[in-house]
Amino acid sequence: MLIVSMPKSSSTGTWSSVAHCSGLFRGHKEDHKTYKHRVGEFTELSKMWSNAGTYHDEHLIKMAADTKNIYRAHVLPLEENLDQLRRANTPLVVLVRKPEDILKAFDRMYGKKNFYAKNAKMLDELRYSYGVYTTSPLNGKVMLVHFEKHVLKWEKSIARIVEHFGLEQVEKATNSKRDRYTGVGLKELLEKQNGR
Repeated sequence: MLIVSMPKSSSTGTWSSVAHCSGLFRGHKEDHKTYKHRVGEFTELSKMWSNAGTYHDEHLIKMAADTKNIYRAHVLPLEENLDQLRRANTPLVVLVRKPEDILKAFDRMYGKKNFYAKNAKMLDELRYSYGVYTTSPLNGKVMLVHFEKHVLKWEKSIARIVEHFGLEQVEKATNSKRDRYTGVGLKELLEKQNGR
């Protein structure tokens, strides 16, 4: 089972929570050595991850079809990757976040002030990725999860993801730091929601 995610879209917390709630193991894509470094037009995003590139040998399909492990992957929307996602005959979850908010999160994460926020090339790459993942049907079994709604209604959202994968929820998604996204992005969303 596979969670495809844009950067800073709560993928680690989601991956951990879905595994915890369903009793699955968290699989590590790095164990498979499944990618090759062909980044195409994604020169800025590829700097953020050592494993950015094209997945080969059908490994996105294999991760998606694995019923004992839950995987998460930052998948660049290169045609080779998208082709595998379209051909995966299993439910997929795609986590997305507004590109401008991702850049703000990068700045916070790395302690930089407007360093990433001013990176026009990275913003273009994120906007392209967001457009692809929010408008492409992929395989017809995709659950699109928007960061804002996801982190504000965490327990319900995790339950929906578990259900989408056809799993039984054996534990409730808790508010613990281990399971729940608790970043600054959530704090800002809550302040906005409460009119502050």
